[in-house]
Amino acid sequence: MVLMGSWIEKGEQGTMQWDLGPDSISVMPLDAAGKPLAEASKIDVLYQPSGKGWAVVVRAPDGVALDEGRAEIKDGTMLLLLPAIGTHELKRK
Repeated sequence: MVLMGSWIEKGEQGTMQWDLGPDSISVMPLDAAGKPLAEASKIDVLYQPSGKGWAVVVRAPDGVALDEGRAEIKDGTMLLLLPAIGTHELKRK
């Protein structure tokens, strides 16, 4: 799946690495040299094809669906919208 793998977000707050796996998304801040600044936060998810992109279903640890976001990739950039987290523009690492 084209979503899987490491993605980088560069913003005013610094750089974040997003690792999209088959059933979770991990996010961690990076320093200017690309080294982790803290432990990764993990979000359990389920991906489902939806239109020209993907529905990203955020799940509780017991697997129950909590809310749904969206991911779309165009020209090597992913727009990832997650409920309560917002929209993020990511580039492939």
